[in-house]
Amino acid sequence: MAALEDRHPWTRSMRLFTFQLLARYGARPGFSLLDAGCGTGLFLRDWRERFPGGRDVGIDYAWPALPLALRRTQACLAGASASDLPLANATFNAVHSADVLQHMTLVGARQALSEFHRVLRPAGLLALRLRARRRLIPNAPDVDFDHAYTPALLRDNLTAGGFDVLFLRRVNVLPSLAAELAQRLAPAPAHHDDAPVKGIALRDSDDWRSSALAAYLSIERKWLAAGLPLPPVGHTLLAIGRKR
Repeated sequence: MAALEDRHPWTRSMRLFTFQLLARYGARPGFSLLDAGCGTGLFLRDWRERFPGGRDVGIDYAWPALPLALRRTQACLAGASASDLPLANATFNAVHSADVLQHMTLVGARQALSEFHRVLRPAGLLALRLRARRRLIPNAPDVDFDHAYTPALLRDNLTAGGFDVLFLRRVNVLPSLAAELAQRLAPAPAHHDDAPVKGIALRDSDDWRSSALAAYLSIERKWLAAGLPLPPVGHTLLAIGRKR
């Protein structure tokens, strides 16, 4: 997982786009951050390079990842659930949570949003990355996931949780469309000998497929940031909310 976070073009693109959006909506040096589901600490490390001077905290329910995070960041780290944060009210300027809420029940995910709202300062920013419901074929059964979100469901949950929605779009659109079409044509799952996490192949950065994906994702970030339309098929939702 640590190698995937470091090297895969998609994970790099998601971090870059999240930082870009947070900066657009007011993140600046000195902001304090909670990374809920910090994993191996890569987002915390890159956040501090861009927004130095604040107090950072990372929590993760999978606490064995925290020793890896300690090698990357000076943030305070703890094993905890996003739905029950051991943190004081109004502590952070920003909360980031990537690929966490879909692993919880819907009730647990709403409780996590309530916790994010509680620990944010007034007008604090929330950055979420979530599994999106597919459009052409149903989401495959997966013991690691409880559910997938539609944009409407996520918007409703954010609004009910006390957030103004500043940005909410599907991302990774054309690769997701290609994956759905390929699954329709050849429904048997592909096998990758070099796939360390959930069938995701980890290739060298100079591999043409990695280079092509990185180039596409760079264009997509600019396209989405400009508010231009894309087909509504991306397998990932990215949202920015502001605490009311």
